[in-house]
Amino acid sequence: MVVDRLDFRVRTQFGDVDIELYPRSSIDAATQAASMRELARLVHDFKYRQPRVRRVVLEVLARLRGLPANGAHDGTIDFDLGSPQADAVGRDLESAARAGHLLLRRRAVRSVVVPLEATDEPVLGPESHPESPPQQLFNPRWSVPRVEVGAELSAIVSHADTRAPVAATIVVSEMEAGGKKEVARIRTNVPAGTGDHAVSWSRSPDDAHADLGEEAASRRGGPLEYRFHVESLSPTCAGESGPLWLTNTVTVNLVKELNREKHQRARVVVLRDAVSQESRVRSKDGSARFEKVLVGPVQIRVATPSFASLSWSAPQVPVGKPVETVFRYQDAVAGMKALVVIYEVNHDGSETEIDSRKVELSAVAGEARASFTRTEDQAEQDVVAHEPEGDTRPLAYRFRVVADGEWSQSSEALWLTHAVSIKLADAAGRALAAGLPLVLAAADGTEHRAVISGGKARFDDVVFGPMTVKLERAATEAAP
Repeated sequence: MVVDRLDFRVRTQFGDVDIELYPRSSIDAATQAASMRELARLVHDFKYRQPRVRRVVLEVLARLRGLPANGAHDGTIDFDLGSPQADAVGRDLESAARAGHLLLRRRAVRSVVVPLEATDEPVLGPESHPESPPQQLFNPRWSVPRVEVGAELSAIVSHADTRAPVAATIVVSEMEAGGKKEVARIRTNVPAGTGDHAVSWSRSPDDAHADLGEEAASRRGGPLEYRFHVESLSPTCAGESGPLWLTNTVTVNLVKELNREKHQRARVVVLRDAVSQESRVRSKDGSARFEKVLVGPVQIRVATPSFASLSWSAPQVPVGKPVETVFRYQDAVAGMKALVVIYEVNHDGSETEIDSRKVELSAVAGEARASFTRTEDQAEQDVVAHEPEGDTRPLAYRFRVVADGEWSQSSEALWLTHAVSIKLADAAGRALAAGLPLVLAAADGTEHRAVISGGKARFDDVVFGPMTVKLERAATEAAP
């Protein structure tokens, strides 16, 4: 017979509970249901600072996460009453229990009866019954941590071993700076037995607006928040629920200051909510719509996309080969489009648009790229177009980026290179002698050298632009 391994034992106000990690034996439905009830009581004691329970729960959680058991209570973990962190710990343990990785059993205490040698005598009094387990109300909580204003949710309280319906009152309070204000009292009867009891509740938009209030909003440092506790005579329910936050839809209208007309051009609108989380949308027809915004103070601004660090992936590239435009951006909206506009630089410094690329920005800020290729025929046409101007500079391209009407500065110049083949002949049309040295002066000021072979000379990696080719006289005159 295989004995299941015991990992932890914790003493609670209702007796000792054995906690087993990764049980070796199979768990039937009844055993798992009993285990979940014990876990609910344990989480309740954990949230309300029972020292023994907190220590054991943190060690169990560490073991489940593959951490050393003593690493869970090094003094850095300290949850506030009903905090979201404590709720998250409870959810993690519940998931482990449902998956069969965690099993809780209340330790049964055996009674040993020792007969005494005495004569039984009848006495007056109530008939004896076996000791009944204590009745419990525990773990008050909301069915969801956030809900849309006006939508219905449930206030839930767990009960165990109640022998008759328990008259109780759910007391809902709005949390204010330095205190709380009662906003609802709901009478209910918690049924006999063991389970969860749910009571429906909602807060209308008008009531939420009154709770927030203009004066309260100016002082409030966080979202509109509600908690509840349970009032009952016997058994009582200790503690209160975690926070409930309401959400709503916020519509921002962008209007012009002069005539109060709506801005029709799309803009990036940024909303910072009561917990300092930002949401971004692009306006449409002068309006921006934000959904599921926490009810509370908000900050709204219109963001202007900006672009910086414009460069080419290489300062020069062979003609006909792709090169990338590279730029950084910020204050954008994920999914918005930017336009990369590519220009040819004229002799007077002005720019002529020759191409454009749409680029999708994948985040609020980051780096984006777009590919560009200029064929040799296109580059030749660009050079020919500059001949009447007498421009002797290299053929150059720049790019700029625009989004929501906001333009960047121009990038640095991109130069194209190519191979130049020249066929040379004298006045009579005869090919020049092989071996004669030639020098090519390129538009960027560099010199390239080659020798005639078969009446031709080839120069590689020459920057596109005007060029001159001549015999390297000094070399020929120095020859014997």
